[in-house]
Amino acid sequence: MPTAEYETRTDSVLAWKKAQKLGRFDPEAPSIEQQKLQASEREVEERGKSKQFLPVDCVFVVLYHRGDNGTD
Repeated sequence: MPTAEYETRTDSVLAWKKAQKLGRFDPEAPSIEQQKLQASEREVEERGKSKQFLPVDCVFVVLYHRGDNGTD
């Protein structure tokens, strides 16, 4: 089924998610994701480790900096 046709259906999971305002259809979703990111950044600062967050397709990857002796 073509994407355009699926998006117009009223009996699909996509239509249900839109009606329930779930996932990307939730108007609060950007602020929720921002809160999660800020909480993660605070945790990193509190632990004192050298970590870097890189957004990759809406998934955050944590890279650890290895010490000179090869351990974290």
